[in-house]
Amino acid sequence: MYCAKCGKPLAAGAAFCSYCGAAAADPAAAPSRAIPDDPGGVAARVRKNEIIVNVAWLVMGVVQVALLYTAAAGVWNIVNAILFLRNAKNIVPGNPGVVPYFEGRKTGLIIMGVVNLVLGGVVGVVLVLYELHVRQIVLDNAGAFDPAAAPVAAKRAAAADAANGFGNVSVTCPSCSAQYTIRYKKAAASNGTMKITCPKCKAAFTTPVS
Repeated sequence: MYCAKCGKPLAAGAAFCSYCGAAAADPAAAPSRAIPDDPGGVAARVRKNEIIVNVAWLVMGVVQVALLYTAAAGVWNIVNAILFLRNAKNIVPGNPGVVPYFEGRKTGLIIMGVVNLVLGGVVGVVLVLYELHVRQIVLDNAGAFDPAAAPVAAKRAAAADAANGFGNVSVTCPSCSAQYTIRYKKAAASNGTMKITCPKCKAAFTTPVS
């Protein structure tokens, strides 16, 4: 479950978001929007574009700092790029915080464009236009981030995995009791079992797979 205000993950049973302090909304009370056929694809497209444009901001910011006379704009761009890149991982189907997160960025993006234009970062104006385009993709496909889209995306991903010979299995490490889900190639399974190395404690064990 994700915060409907900032889009960051909520702890199980939490009444408030530990990041922004907003009350945890009931998923059933979230506004229902038309869910696209492939909400996972929409989220992946937005996440990819968000990473690309903010890496570009980061590179441009470093160049601006190196040029000294545009250093102020460079520092501004680097800080914002790092913040936006950190949030990219939260752009997933069913996260109700994604839409308000992008809705609220319009004014900030315009300010970034003006700052870059005034301080000599003309390329920054192009990146702002790119960011506004990504924002519009989110708003045009808002249903992909409705809580009801999460099971749709999971079902579609499972069907795609099955068609491509992949499976998913939930496992518990016998050494450290860590629980996680692994994705595996069915052809690599031997006699219905799979050798696994726990990512937490590095213990090796075998688990049954279907």
